[in-house]
Amino acid sequence: MKIGNNVTDKTGRGLKFLCIGLLLSVTLIWGYGIIATDEALTGSMGVFTMLAGRFLLAAVILFVLRLCLFRTKGYTKIAKRELWAGIAVGTVNFCGFVFQSVGLLYTDTAKSGMLTGAYVVFVPVIYCVLRKKFQWRPLFNALLFLVGMFFLFDFRGTTLNFNRGDAVTLLCAWCFAVQIILVDRFADDINVFNFNAVQMLTMGLLGLTGALLVERQNFAFINWSVCLPAVIYLGALSSAYAYIVQTFAQSRVSPSLTAILLSLESLAGVLFSLTAGKVGWTWTCLLYTSPSPRDS
Repeated sequence: MKIGNNVTDKTGRGLKFLCIGLLLSVTLIWGYGIIATDEALTGSMGVFTMLAGRFLLAAVILFVLRLCLFRTKGYTKIAKRELWAGIAVGTVNFCGFVFQSVGLLYTDTAKSGMLTGAYVVFVPVIYCVLRKKFQWRPLFNALLFLVGMFFLFDFRGTTLNFNRGDAVTLLCAWCFAVQIILVDRFADDINVFNFNAVQMLTMGLLGLTGALLVERQNFAFINWSVCLPAVIYLGALSSAYAYIVQTFAQSRVSPSLTAILLSLESLAGVLFSLTAGKVGWTWTCLLYTSPSPRDS
C-alpha cells in the first residue's frame, strides 16, 4: 500500500485502529446506500442506468484526484497490475450490484440489508475452499446462518416468504465476498487511487453498456428530483470514498475482520429502512420542491 504508511506507532496499532474506524464509517454509508438505491429504482431509473451514473461519477471524482496528485510519485501512470486488478474486481463487484439492485425490485430494503450481509459468512467459507483446508469455525458460522435464514423466512409456514428477490440478493452477497477476497490479494502493492479509478470506470462502462442495450426507452420516464440526489450520494460517498477506504484499510485489516465490520451495513440498512418512512429523503426536499413518490 502506497498511502498512509507513516500514520502509525511502532506496533502499527494506531493505523489499524484508524482503518477499523474508517471501515465502520463505510458501513453507515453503505447502509444508507441501500435506501438511496431503492429511491433511485422508485424514481423509475433502470438498474443499469443507476449503476452507470453512480460509478461513472465515482470514476470522474477519482481521476480528478489523480490529476491533483499527478506530480506525486506513484500517480504518474497506472501499472499493469493495477489495471488488470481494477478490471477483475470491478467486473465481480458490478455483478454484485446488479444482483442487489434487481433483488430490491422484488424484496424490501430491510431484508435486502440483512441478506447482503451474508458475505460475512461466505468470505471464510470461500477461503476454506481455496486453501483446501478444513476449518470448523467458518462452516459452523455458515450453519448458524442457515438456521437464522430458517427463522427469518419462516420455512415452516404454509406461505413461503422467501422470494426471487431474496435469492438474487444472496447471489449479490456471494459476489461481494469474492470482491473482498480479491481486494485482500491485491491491496498490499497497488496504488489505491489508480486501482479504484480503474475499478469504478470498469463498473460504470458495464452499467452504461447495459443501459444503452436494454433501458434506453426508460430514460424519458426518470424522476430526476428523486434519482439525481440518490445517484450523487451513491457515486460520491458509497463508491468513490467507500472503495478508497476499503482498499486502504485491507492493507492493515484481515479480510475476515473486514467482512465482519462491513457486514454491519446490514444492521445500518435495517435501521435506516425503519426510519426512512418517518424522516424521508430529507436532503432531497432541501434541493427540490416536488415530493417523492413515497410522500405522495
